[in-house]
Amino acid sequence: MHKPGDYLVMSQDKHNKEPHETATFEIGLPASKEEEPVAWLQATINATPQQRKAVEAAFEKNGSVCITLADGEDTPIFEPLPGKTPLWPSLTISALFELSTNKQKKRRQKKRIRDRLEAELNREVVYSVLEDQEWVRTCLQDFQPIHCGNDLWIVPSWLKTPEEAKIALKLDPGLAFGTGTHATTFLCLEWIAENPELFKEGQNVIDYGCGSGILGIGAALYGARNIQATDIDAQALLATRMNAEKNEVADAIHTIKPQDLHRNADFEDHFDVLLANILAEPLMELAPQLASLVKPGGWICMSGLLERHDAGIIENYTPFFESFEVKNLDGWSRVVARRKS
Repeated sequence: MHKPGDYLVMSQDKHNKEPHETATFEIGLPASKEEEPVAWLQATINATPQQRKAVEAAFEKNGSVCITLADGEDTPIFEPLPGKTPLWPSLTISALFELSTNKQKKRRQKKRIRDRLEAELNREVVYSVLEDQEWVRTCLQDFQPIHCGNDLWIVPSWLKTPEEAKIALKLDPGLAFGTGTHATTFLCLEWIAENPELFKEGQNVIDYGCGSGILGIGAALYGARNIQATDIDAQALLATRMNAEKNEVADAIHTIKPQDLHRNADFEDHFDVLLANILAEPLMELAPQLASLVKPGGWICMSGLLERHDAGIIENYTPFFESFEVKNLDGWSRVVARRKS
């Protein structure tokens, strides 16, 4: 049975591409295995980034098995620089403490932890008790099949494929961005499902910033067999290959590093469709490079954009593309255009 806090963990919401996506890092020792706990005491405190280390030290000193950092004021952080771990200006820091199965001992533990934390931190701490449960199963209940348009569905591997799903993209939460739950991924998959003729066998497709590989896999499920998937993150390339194998399209998808892609002259004016679900700033900066990859009359489908970025994207791509179409969903946008002849 999986428990929260098998390891001392610090989790930070990356806001790398998909808001509220969480990265987890092991930073401590295994929790005690002397007895199987049935409850956890959760302590939560509001703090600034400058206070973070002191709060974490107090939690660790008193036996926490898990520490989580969260945004205290809904302030998104997008695309941190390589090697950087930015924090929000206001933090909510939570810790889990393992409690005994014995009621009297549990009561003493809770009082001791509360007294020590409040004495050391000298500030308000909010407490709650979390009853033990099948944590993995509870998490998996939040994922359901997603209808992306026409006959395309995303189906977690542990669920039954809906009868109406003629094309089922099997994908689980994992190493990289892109599970279909976010509006930007959904918008791109919807466009693929609505334009199956662009992804028939013989079409050259590129998934630029592939993440989990979900868009390239979607293209492959509609028949495309010449698909390049590229990403600056090696974990994303690994996740793409693993997910392609899971969907039995590994022979159709080839992973490549961006620097190798742009150095290869064979890829100039090569692709019938370019799919790019990244972010507005890199999309605008990369306009000439991405345009050079698309053959005249080919298509580009871009997302990862907020609605306020639509005009800037269109302005940057107008020298190379025409016939722009914009669709918005939940504050996010998809921009599709055709390469000028």
